[in-house]
Amino acid sequence: NLNVLISGESGTGKNYIASAINSLISKHNILEFNYIDYVEGNLYNFLISKKNAENFIKSKGIKNNDFKCILFKDIETLPLNIQLLLFNELKMKGSKSNNFFSKKKIIATTTKNIKNILRNNNFSNELFYELDMYNIYTLPLRERTEDINQLIKNIIFQLNKSYNYNKELSLDSYIVISDYIWPGNIKQLKNFITRIYKLTNSNYIDNKTVISEL
Repeated sequence: NLNVLISGESGTGKNYIASAINSLISKHNILEFNYIDYVEGNLYNFLISKKNAENFIKSKGIKNNDFKCILFKDIETLPLNIQLLLFNELKMKGSKSNNFFSKKKIIATTTKNIKNILRNNNFSNELFYELDMYNIYTLPLRERTEDINQLIKNIIFQLNKSYNYNKELSLDSYIVISDYIWPGNIKQLKNFITRIYKLTNSNYIDNKTVISEL
């Protein structure tokens, strides 16, 4: 029954974990707030006006309040004034508060060390402890290189499915790609595989192309 905080470097699959949690709880879409919603005032309007909240939910493709999870992407970028509004709403949950938060699981993602953010007073301690979050840490690819080969196979499988091809990667290319340090993690790996996939006209992606693009 706990809310969830997913921490990790950019591109390590935090959104996939959030989606997986939501799919275990509900058949409906997750309600997502991101940095654009924070700076453009969408979340602010959501918190202060029920009418605005309903319109916003519809704009996200969710009907009749049919959602069980609320995702705050990059929660460390949430402005302090909105943090206070969110804290007050959550504190009153179950009484006369906005019913959009009633019986909802909150999931948040961050690329920062949340302890350092709290220590430096860059995030509301009250809000953090009110969220009562269970912590999940995503590992960067350099710390789980054994997963790279399977990730590559999955990416190529999806590309073949999308483009109706039957392309495959040379065996020696798997070694070259696994030895590379991916600072952008899964996101960078996926973009790289997609690029060499599109550059190759035949069904065989050779090691020469891989090394050239790396």
